[in-house]
Amino acid sequence: MELPLEQSRPSNIENEKAVGLILKYINDLKSNKTPSYPLQLKGTEHEKIIKELNSLVQKNEETQNNRENQITNLITKKKEAQNTEKEHIQFMLRAAQNILNPLNGILGFLDILLSSPENLSIEDKEKYLNFIRQGEFALLQNIDHMTAYANIMTSDNPGAGFCRTKQVLKYVVQKANDKTIIKYKRQESIQISQVVQKMDLFLQISENSIKLIWNVLIEFVITLFKKAQITLDIIEDNNGIILKTVVIAEDFVRKEQISSLENFISASGDKTLYKPQIGIPLFVAQKQLALINGEYSLNIKTSKKIVLYINIPNAICAEKE
Repeated sequence: MELPLEQSRPSNIENEKAVGLILKYINDLKSNKTPSYPLQLKGTEHEKIIKELNSLVQKNEETQNNRENQITNLITKKKEAQNTEKEHIQFMLRAAQNILNPLNGILGFLDILLSSPENLSIEDKEKYLNFIRQGEFALLQNIDHMTAYANIMTSDNPGAGFCRTKQVLKYVVQKANDKTIIKYKRQESIQISQVVQKMDLFLQISENSIKLIWNVLIEFVITLFKKAQITLDIIEDNNGIILKTVVIAEDFVRKEQISSLENFISASGDKTLYKPQIGIPLFVAQKQLALINGEYSLNIKTSKKIVLYINIPNAICAEKE
């Protein structure tokens, strides 16, 4: 037989004890102290109040943590925005300087050729014309890099697109063998070839993105070696691809060359922009490579052979043919 309701209620002493604990609990909260949590008043008529208080404390703690996380995220985003703005300003200043230098050179040599052509020998005329051609090449390169940078900064999904490995490899080899580049870089004997592709992979990456990233690496390698054989290959790797560049030097690879390659690979951010000649193209290539989650790497095989890799994950979007 159940007891009457009034007989199951707690005594006045128990109620007073419960009220005292609740008041102490509330005072602790007001004083920003950590109250004894949770309050053990199970079985009393104040149990519901205690549960609500405990729930309120938990919600307050979660709210405070969320606010702290939001503030931290805002600070991080602010720093990222400031760094991006700083990089952007540095890029524009560096690009402007890279355009002004060859432009001033072109104008200066044109003035010499036009002002007193009768006083110049055939050799001098050819020398000045060659300087003008080099200046034109430098201008076109800088304009290309500025266009690529503008596309990266304004496009909703820069790097997205489709291409085939055989087409990319063919273009990059032709570009690397361009006599203008070799002559401009003042190399004596650079032989560039490709590994015969047994398959043609269909990639879900913009062809221009791969060309930009790979051409920058190849042109930098060309500046380091006067005599070398360079072989290019595209390898399938767990649904990704590896752009492989094998360099076999005629002489022993020097420590300075290895150091330059390591610095090229590890360069990042605003420090990249201050690298002579390679700064602008490397900066743009790194931006593009980061957007497709790729990375550079270096492997020294022998004293005359080094291999450079550009790893691009999740690039293949169709079955092999």
